[in-house]
Amino acid sequence: GNNGNNGNNGNNGNNGNNGNNGNNGNNGNNGNKSNRLREPAVLMGSQEQQPVAHYGFGQSYRGPALKSLLPPASTLSGTASIGTADVSWGRWNQPYSGRGDGNKTGLIGGDYIYSDELTPYKNIQVRTGEMVFSRTLGQQPLLQDGGVRVIEATAFQSQIKVDFDQQRFTGVSMSGDFKQAGSLYQLRAGMEQSTGFEDVLYGAGAIDLTGTVIKNGVPVSVSGGMSADFVGKNADGIISSFGVKSTDGQIGVSGAGGYTP
Repeated sequence: GNNGNNGNNGNNGNNGNNGNNGNNGNNGNNGNKSNRLREPAVLMGSQEQQPVAHYGFGQSYRGPALKSLLPPASTLSGTASIGTADVSWGRWNQPYSGRGDGNKTGLIGGDYIYSDELTPYKNIQVRTGEMVFSRTLGQQPLLQDGGVRVIEATAFQSQIKVDFDQQRFTGVSMSGDFKQAGSLYQLRAGMEQSTGFEDVLYGAGAIDLTGTVIKNGVPVSVSGGMSADFVGKNADGIISSFGVKSTDGQIGVSGAGGYTP
């Protein structure tokens, strides 16, 4: 009720769900943040403390050891630190459909990024303000056309915008150029809608992506998803994988990388 204490959807309601100015209100504007959002369900299974590898079309996998997480025939390409977290990335070069998710890919090859230090959820909740993270780590994404042609990007840029006050991913942008044998492909994609941390982190789900791949001047619509996890003690950066593909599955782009402020 309006002005009601403990009222659901109540304006100015204390503890009101979706309440404006509500203290501790879920999704409430100007409410105290500490209890406003539900925790990711996967935290109940201690996923927060497990190492993670991101790869494929916006997929992430968790387990006790790096070797158990990666696709077959993986090779290490680089390592770096994001805040207090060590991250590594690389590529695999044989057909791989993903664990229990073969309908999403059929990839000839792809990229991964890995870290064993995800940010504890309680440390994410106390962060404030808005921030833009830019892709600075990882190999160039791969484009596939017709399931046989694999082209590495000659240029690629991507950013992820977050609002720690609202605990949401508020924007994703990416653009890339792929050139080979007289063919030019241009990727332009972004977030479909703002997405709460609790629906993405620790393997809870993916950020929806939509966009276009322009093949030799002809636009082809693509869609897909992006996984994301904060790494480092204080959400110092993000590791992520993404993938988008055309409706007929003939054209797809995928990659994995690290993002820093």
